[in-house]
This record gives sequence, structure tokens and C-alpha cells, in this order.
Amino acid sequence: MAHQQPGQGHRVLLSGHACSPPERSGSDKRLYYTGSMRRWHVPFVWRLLVAAIFLCGAGALAFAAVAGPAGTSPARPPAPSQAEVPPDILAPSPEAGLGTGQAQQSTQSPASPARPPTSSPAPPRVVNDLPPVRILIPAIRVDAEVMTLGMDAQAVPQVPDRTNSPRPGAVVAWYDFTAPPGRGSNAVFAGHVTWNRAPAVFWALGQLTPGDQVRVVVRDGRQLLYEVTETFMVDPSQPDAIRVMYPTSEDVVTLITCGGTFVPDRSSPLGGDYTHRVVVRAKLVGVEGSQATG
Repeated sequence: MAHQQPGQGHRVLLSGHACSPPERSGSDKRLYYTGSMRRWHVPFVWRLLVAAIFLCGAGALAFAAVAGPAGTSPARPPAPSQAEVPPDILAPSPEAGLGTGQAQQSTQSPASPARPPTSSPAPPRVVNDLPPVRILIPAIRVDAEVMTLGMDAQAVPQVPDRTNSPRPGAVVAWYDFTAPPGRGSNAVFAGHVTWNRAPAVFWALGQLTPGDQVRVVVRDGRQLLYEVTETFMVDPSQPDAIRVMYPTSEDVVTLITCGGTFVPDRSSPLGGDYTHRVVVRAKLVGVEGSQATG
């Protein structure tokens, strides 16, 4: 992506790129309603990638304010065992959205006889347009409030900070331009990895492994149960990283935070940035509540 000088109507994002705020109509505020990835505006999705789900900026700014000009980098958060983006996310079908990661788990060689198809239980049917209010991840001891965030007047997605939360490092954001959990597509959540030089809500996100449980509580009290399918890291400078935000053909949640190494940069108003982003994908496996249907 070529660098361009910011001017009127431009805003420099965390990656160092300058992008123009897109012209939006009421129909494209929630991207999951489009139904087809062909209708996505790629520069707009790139903006979402670097400004919405990759929350290093606000955390880095808070770190710099506490550490002072000399500063030292915070401790490195736990890294996922899988360092590369799964193939199903790098090369999804434009219409089908993202897969479940099953293809990469197969060890069958091309010469092996075909295995008979195995049946898997049908995913639970959920009807939900309500926002999430809490997220629980027992494996890493997360029990956190979920706040709903959107985009500011410049069409840049908001992040948890002291203007919208008394405890920015302890809350998780769900973005209302992605699917609500239980809607049948990709619900994107994000949280800080550090805040004020201390571990924040998603500090241990990279430790999650397939099979770990994620519980999302929606406003009417129902709990949507998700199971982790993959944990990996992405380089935010790579265009393929935007695929983690694409709509999906199944009900999933995508959890994102910063990862890798914090690199201080005195020339940056944010104090520096982390080198990578940790991404966790989990699929819906159950629902607890009176409105769940099978």
C-alpha cells in the first residue's frame, strides 16, 4: 500500500498509512448485512483493520504517558503456538466467507485413500439482534464487561479509552458494524493487551488453544457458547490480514489484541507499536437460555 501525505479529510492510522474517510450511507454502517464480500470496499476494510480491531495505539499511548520519554518496553505478552495465519483465512471463497480451520488440521496425504465423510452435529440455531454485554473465557480467567463501540465522526472506529470507559484496560469492545453474536456471521471483539504498563484484559489471549470455551452473554441474559478453533498471529502490514474481519458463512467470534514485541518510537504520538496482532477464532456450539432453538 503506497504511503500518501495526509491532507484535509485524511487521518493517519496506526500503521502509518493515511486514508480518506469513506462516504457512507445508512446501508453500509453494518458490514455484515451486505451478504456478499464483493460489496466490501477494500480501503474501508483496511481502515477497520488498522484502526478498529488493532488496539495497540491507545494502550501504547497510555504506556508512554506513564513511562516518560526514556521509557522501557512492557513485557511481551504470551504468544500463540501457531504463528502463521491459517490457510482457510488467507484464501477464503469470496462468497462463502471464512472456514473453520479444518482443512489445515488434516494430515492425510494425496495418495491416501479417501476417508468416509464424518457427520458433525448441526450448529445451534439462534435468533439474536441484541448486543453482547459480557464475555467469559475461563481458560485465561477473563470475565469482562463488553461495551458496544462504533465509528467516530471521521468514520474511524473507536477504541476503549478514558473518554468512554472508566477502566479501558478491563473492558472488551464489540463493534456494531460487525455481526451481533448469534446472528450467523462474524462478530468482532477487541481488547487491550496492556494498559498503563500493566497486563490488560486480553493479556493472555495468545494462550488459548482449540477446544477452549468462550461465553458471550447478550442483553437478555442468554449465553452463547463458542469453542476456539484457531489462534494465530498476523502482521498488520500485510494486506491479507484484513480477512479476519470478513463476514463468514457460520456463526463465529473473532477476538483480537496486540502481540509480538513492543517497539518504542519517540517520533510517534502513540509512543510506539506492537509488531503483531493476536487473533482468536471460535465457532458457536451451544446456547443457554429460554430463546435458544435446536
